[in-house]
Amino acid sequence: MTRSREITRLIPFAIAAVILFMYISSVSAQPGTDADPVISLSYLESALSYSPVVLEGGEDLDIACGSPVILVTGNCFIMPGTDDCHIIDLTDGDVMDESASMDPGHLYVVISTDDESTFTVRSIQSSTIAITGGSGR
Repeated sequence: MTRSREITRLIPFAIAAVILFMYISSVSAQPGTDADPVISLSYLESALSYSPVVLEGGEDLDIACGSPVILVTGNCFIMPGTDDCHIIDLTDGDVMDESASMDPGHLYVVISTDDESTFTVRSIQSSTIAITGGSGR
């Protein structure tokens, strides 16, 4: 058997090994934990001028409509303040349900026809969110 033919026979196995390695790497990654957040707070603070806010489990934070919000770590729900508020997940481009679970690293904004409206972020567990604009704190 010639050397080029041996190499040709090994190519499918090499490709399968690379694909298997990439699959295992992607499945085992767990972004959004406290140790490995999807977005680092230092990046948000310096590049985007976001302010980090730490919420304890069960704590609510009222935020002015139009203020962008990102869940950095933890588990939170976002709830509109009035019927004319609409939650938009700018990362996915989706309009969310009346009350929605936030995904880590996603950028959310709540819009309203009323300039005075607010929305609430409710923490299920200790969480860090990044916001701009007016918060209830």
